[in-house]
Amino acid sequence: MIEHIFSGAAMERDYGYCRAAVVDGWIFVSGTAGNDQATGIFPEDVEAQTHRMLDNLERALAQAGSGWPDVVKRAIYLADPKDTKAVYSIIVERTKQLVTPASQGFAVTFLDPRIKVEMTLIAKRGAGAAS
Repeated sequence: MIEHIFSGAAMERDYGYCRAAVVDGWIFVSGTAGNDQATGIFPEDVEAQTHRMLDNLERALAQAGSGWPDVVKRAIYLADPKDTKAVYSIIVERTKQLVTPASQGFAVTFLDPRIKVEMTLIAKRGAGAAS
């Protein structure tokens, strides 16, 4: 059985997806950007978007009964590869000692030009408990 988790963001409804899907304790978090999920407003700079993105991801993990220690894999997408150091340093600072997942990064063109950074996650409930 699939448990669907929604943030309430309009894009989930408009594009027909959920924020996260949970199957047998595995949590698959959709691409999550740094916007205010209630209003859809994006901060202007990549640093603020990164902090907001991490807040949104933490909320999705919590709704799934999980957290950063359970993250097994992440993928980070950047609109501008010049932002790599700034974005990764924020991510590492916010999640250090909590998670060291498998990771990959991409430079992409987003469908919404306001997006500067986005991340997807795969986690397993309880996986980080023994770490």
